[in-house]
Amino acid sequence: MAFWNKFDENENILETTQENSIAGKLVLMKLHDFSEIEQAANVIRHHEYALLNLEQMESGEQQRSVDYLTGASAVMDYSLMQVASCAYILVPFGTLSGDINADYDL
Repeated sequence: MAFWNKFDENENILETTQENSIAGKLVLMKLHDFSEIEQAANVIRHHEYALLNLEQMESGEQQRSVDYLTGASAVMDYSLMQVASCAYILVPFGTLSGDINADYDL
């Protein structure tokens, strides 16, 4: 169960604390084209969580973004998981369990 301590609407950041001592920032990102993908990679560098909305991207750029983030997340020991048709979550490896992307084609 998560508790939302603070939401900064200007920066789209939720600061969270959770039971089992998992805590961090969840950065909400709505990306419009591949040139913005570096912002998502910065989330990994800062050891934060990210929820990425790629619905505004063209399908080719969506796939390119997913490919880029798959590589970046593997290098930093993160997982990129699809949670909706155009939404992904970036979390440290082992944070989430289960097959949350079973209904979507990656």
